[in-house]
Amino acid sequence: PFPGDFPEMAKERGPAALLSYGMSSHMTYSICIAIAWVTHGARTGLSPLAPMQWGGFFGIYLGLCAAQLWLRPARLAAAMLLMPIYEWNV
Repeated sequence: PFPGDFPEMAKERGPAALLSYGMSSHMTYSICIAIAWVTHGARTGLSPLAPMQWGGFFGIYLGLCAAQLWLRPARLAAAMLLMPIYEWNV
């Protein structure tokens, strides 16, 4: 299956498609948060929760999220691979 086949597979599998894409997409963004947190801490020596540190963390996170646009085909492919698992459990 190719990412272009995702809409057809989503129509066939319904909730399993939604759950599998949600899982693959949310996992990549969660990894972005973790990378941004560690990067910000390594650069500043402070937690993003410290006073006046949110802006720096948010800038790093936005940069990583922008890179996620290029990874959408990979997220769709991962969703297609996960679909049978969710279909079996739904």
